[in-house]
Amino acid sequence: MNLLSNILLNDLRDKKVLLRAGLNTPLDASGAIVDNFRIFAAIPTLEYLISNTKQVVIIAHLGRGREDTLRPVFLELQKHFPSLYFTQMRDLKEAMLEHNLILVENIRQDPREVSSDEQSRSSLAKELAIIMGKDSIFVQDAFSVCHRTHASIISLPKFMPSYAGLLVEEEVKYLRQAMDPPKPSLFVLGGAKFATKEPLIRKFLKIYDRVFIGGAIANEFFKSKGYEVGKSLVHNGSIPHDILYSKQIILPDTVRVADADGHTIYISPDGVTSDMRIVDAVPPSNLLQDINSDIDVRYILWNGPLGYYEGGFSQGTDRLLDMFANSDAQILTGGGDTMATVGAGKHNIFSHISSGGGAMLAFLQDGDLVGLKALA
Repeated sequence: MNLLSNILLNDLRDKKVLLRAGLNTPLDASGAIVDNFRIFAAIPTLEYLISNTKQVVIIAHLGRGREDTLRPVFLELQKHFPSLYFTQMRDLKEAMLEHNLILVENIRQDPREVSSDEQSRSSLAKELAIIMGKDSIFVQDAFSVCHRTHASIISLPKFMPSYAGLLVEEEVKYLRQAMDPPKPSLFVLGGAKFATKEPLIRKFLKIYDRVFIGGAIANEFFKSKGYEVGKSLVHNGSIPHDILYSKQIILPDTVRVADADGHTIYISPDGVTSDMRIVDAVPPSNLLQDINSDIDVRYILWNGPLGYYEGGFSQGTDRLLDMFANSDAQILTGGGDTMATVGAGKHNIFSHISSGGGAMLAFLQDGDLVGLKALA
């Protein structure tokens, strides 16, 4: 993987840069930014390029629909970079004649970006490369989508000299550490759908000393153990015996359940009845203590909330965060659902917060991503 940080500054001075940034930020119903974490994560690479290159053109996406606009992101970025100019793709060539720092409207408004047809994706990438012209390079800094086979991820490097940005370099460094953590180590996995997480669980049972399961995935463990789970969210499939009874697996010993009227109580998982719905999981008080020694856990990897946080049931996750805050362990986390439960005031709990969710899990599972391979 070619790194931006390895290019001599003298070799950057006269370069024009096409930067793929990860600016996909959540918006509320009014279109206002809810969480600007990814915007702030993009700033170090932007500042580095602005200071050391001739011109920077930023491409990014927001949302999933072609009607989604990056304008809220532009207005936020403009607070940090007043000279930033916002333009449509069709007007980019003209804008480059007058502006040195440009944000191009949502690249996913062009259907070629996400096309399943390689020729279609390549036509967009080639078009961008031609607009940028000679003495230009491509910098990939959108780690959050480096697991996607999109034009701005895997096609552009075919037409331009390409490098990993500072954020991508940092992400890879921390995630590689997570694949060989200091001991004792703990992997905390929440969210849903065991079937999609099984390969990761199997891999990490070989790497981590213990694995704590929360969220709807825990419901699948309870059901496989023969417990009643009532109206709880449970996906199809059962837990293989070797994982279900692994001594490294830790399950919640207390869950919060709601009845048909919405009243909630905390009970043992084996006390759930058919009219109840599990909405949250409580991490055990000794979760961060190593069972084989007097040493507390030194490294923690966390992905996924422990309960139905969208419905307001975040107390289990809040307790987990309190435990993290009182720990001396290195803690890595990431993912949109995970970070939605963590207020900005608690970011300092973590050694590293990944800007990717699906990309983070894909990297941990495979040790690489298609978008990173494209930069080789």
